[in-house]
Amino acid sequence: MIVIYHNPQCGTSRNVLAIVRASGVEPVVENPGPLNREAS
Repeated sequence: MIVIYHNPQCGTSRNVLAIVRASGVEPVVENPGPLNREAS
């Protein structure tokens, strides 16, 4: 099983998702939501 923490606004994330799907695997797509940069 492949799990992708996908950010739809990120081109790299969209490309990786397309590559995985093109390989014939449907990954589990998790959207982690907005990052809170103030927490670090």
